[in-house]
Amino acid sequence: MVELLNAIISGLALAMPLFLAASGLTLIYGVMRVINFAHGGFFMIGAYVATLVLRGQVHGIGAFIGAVLVAGVVVAILAALSEEIIFRWLDPSEHMLSLLASYALSLMIAGGAVEIWGAAAKTQPQTPLLSGTWSVGGVIVARNDIFMIVMGLLLGSALWLLLNRTSFGKQAIAVAGDPVMAEALGIRIRWVAIGVFAAGGALAGLAGGLASPQYSIGPGLDQLFVLQSFAVVIIGGLGSIGGAFGASLLLGLLEGIIAAYAPSLSGYAFYVAMAIVLMLRPQGLKISWRPHRAPRPEVSA
Repeated sequence: MVELLNAIISGLALAMPLFLAASGLTLIYGVMRVINFAHGGFFMIGAYVATLVLRGQVHGIGAFIGAVLVAGVVVAILAALSEEIIFRWLDPSEHMLSLLASYALSLMIAGGAVEIWGAAAKTQPQTPLLSGTWSVGGVIVARNDIFMIVMGLLLGSALWLLLNRTSFGKQAIAVAGDPVMAEALGIRIRWVAIGVFAAGGALAGLAGGLASPQYSIGPGLDQLFVLQSFAVVIIGGLGSIGGAFGASLLLGLLEGIIAAYAPSLSGYAFYVAMAIVLMLRPQGLKISWRPHRAPRPEVSA
């Protein structure tokens, strides 16, 4: 039982940065219908920036959180620039064209990262407060796992509030539903597009910064996370952020349990779960994050 609880906590900690990265990917697709293959590159740049700010040295929790926020801001700017320079000129209905453009952008990001930071992998030591473990009722809990779970839930809640409680979120939902009608109603689609890309990039950058002490930061990290993010998006349903959250939890828990009980099969959970979901529910989980309202009563003549 103790081993199972440890596996569950580890799986939840794995799910949170995956959810943040995948939610940015599905947000961009859900509103702008752009399949952004460069999203893994945004995650990698976030990890690089956090490590650069911390200079690869041990720092306190405040400095670490500050570096994560800087990573989110930098990647948000990069994502907004990519929308303005590349994606605004593409027809949203031409999914293959946007996919090829985003793949070319991912190659540029990967090559630029090597030019700036070199091909050697970087490492970021964990802050002392998040190192070590806690013992709760005989269950050994890694402090960093608890931190990742809390931060993932906080940022996920902030995303929900952004989409459902702000003017920008309502405009983004309107553009996602009918961009022509939204523009006719006076919504500035260009600003919404830039804001959506910036928000998606910020989520990827924050996820990369938070995960920087857990990974070897170098070439290939972008491809690892873009494949996992696409698996989450496919399982959760294209454009469904609630589905991305559910899929991230499913995959994280599955990976944590497999790593604990069948380590030789670790890494296959994503593909097995994706195959099962596509067979049983091809449209994905499609969990709605929008508030449900009671239907209006019908008025009889």
